[in-house]
Amino acid sequence: MSDEVHLEGADLASAMAAWRAGVPSAVAYELPTSAEDAASAGVLAAMADWPQQHSLMATHRATAASQLHTATNATTGILTAADDEGAAQITKEA
Repeated sequence: MSDEVHLEGADLASAMAAWRAGVPSAVAYELPTSAEDAASAGVLAAMADWPQQHSLMATHRATAASQLHTATNATTGILTAADDEGAAQITKEA
């Protein structure tokens, strides 16, 4: 396939570590404290839980990043073992 991504095991681990380090742990989100009209007041009321939701999403992002990092390490291990086994089979049969 021409569109597949190929990284060596060490490069993949390094790329995943860099991606994981870039996941924000918190998102600062300050809402205006007052509204000048009813429409603005309605919008502010609807947005009142946004800071809490952003905090929850930050936790979810960090957890998802950790799970992806773990899965990537497992996949790298599986592929490396399969490559080693395949090389041993080729050597044995040659």
